[in-house]
Amino acid sequence: MKRSKTSLRVRKLNIDANALIDVLKSEKESYQGLLNLSKKEQELIVSGNIEDLSDVVKATEQMMRVVRDLERKRLTLLDVDTNSNLSQPTPQLSTILKDFDKQTAEAAAELKDQMLAIVEDLGETNKTNAELLRRNIGHTNFLFNAIMREESPVYGQKPNPQGVNPKLFDGRA
Repeated sequence: MKRSKTSLRVRKLNIDANALIDVLKSEKESYQGLLNLSKKEQELIVSGNIEDLSDVVKATEQMMRVVRDLERKRLTLLDVDTNSNLSQPTPQLSTILKDFDKQTAEAAAELKDQMLAIVEDLGETNKTNAELLRRNIGHTNFLFNAIMREESPVYGQKPNPQGVNPKLFDGRA
């Protein structure tokens, strides 16, 4: 896909199509980076590697800032006031594509489809990570409660009668 050196302007909204395509590419790459981090996070949750998990969470936070900045840049290109508290409609890319030349419209549509697929995959991976963390916390709470239920041996207590072993788990486990 070759674009002319001069910046393409979309007629109705006066949008710099080349700049918009560049921002969409950067957004797609950033979302892909978030997806990769999310998958790494999943591996670390399963392995229980808390130290590396902390590093991945920090990298994710940094990548989220990049995504936010790119979104602001994209909205600015679409003439949406990002500083306003008023909710104004954001022009839909599918609507804007009608004003692009065919080649640019196809490139933008392809980027949009790729981003949507990545974001969908990211959502599923994050749901799985949340469930893994929920189960991990539940398991940790279960173990903690099991340990806390045990009476700690203290001097002066009568020993257990022979043949009777204290139970760590009741029938519900």
